[in-house]
Amino acid sequence: PSGYVTPSGEAARTETKTVKAGQKEKLTYTFEKSNTEESKGKLELLKTGAEGAALEGAKFDLYKVGNPDKKRGSYVTGKDGKITVDNVEPGSYYFVETEAPSGYVTPAGTAAKTETVVVKAGQASVVLYTINVSNTKENEGKLKLVKTGTDGKKLAGAEFDLYRVEDGKADTKINKVPLVTDENGTIEISVDPGSYYFEETKAPAGYV
Repeated sequence: PSGYVTPSGEAARTETKTVKAGQKEKLTYTFEKSNTEESKGKLELLKTGAEGAALEGAKFDLYKVGNPDKKRGSYVTGKDGKITVDNVEPGSYYFVETEAPSGYVTPAGTAAKTETVVVKAGQASVVLYTINVSNTKENEGKLKLVKTGTDGKKLAGAEFDLYRVEDGKADTKINKVPLVTDENGTIEISVDPGSYYFEETKAPAGYV
């Protein structure tokens, strides 16, 4: 029956009983047969990023296919980049990524949906179904500062510090050594997403 394992081979066969001839009364011969309750499935999602590194903090919703599809729960990948869901009843399932870890792009539309796995009914032991998902690293920004004098001349040798704005705490200085404008009066630097500003610490010779 539904929810139980169908035995195979000799295990599917009952004992043998002999209906004897010459009986004056109708006799009842009883067969007893038990079933093993089927094991539920186990889903495991592995989230990776650049160079196959495991990604912590990716958020997913799990759906069971139906009419309509039904959300089973929300999960977050651990330090090993994994989400494990036990006691999954037979059916078809997929994950939808709702938020990528910091530094990675959250996919949209069909790209956010994983493959669909089918947890089969009638399994005698727990079966592990694994889904692998990767993320694309988000592109860095590039800041360019151009230093000029009052006549519009590009100024080399000006020194700056670069700060990242932090919510609710002191802004963070990014550079360890002064950033100095080149012969074209420019400083260029790649940065992660965020809010930034430059602070001049030393003007070129002849300027305030």
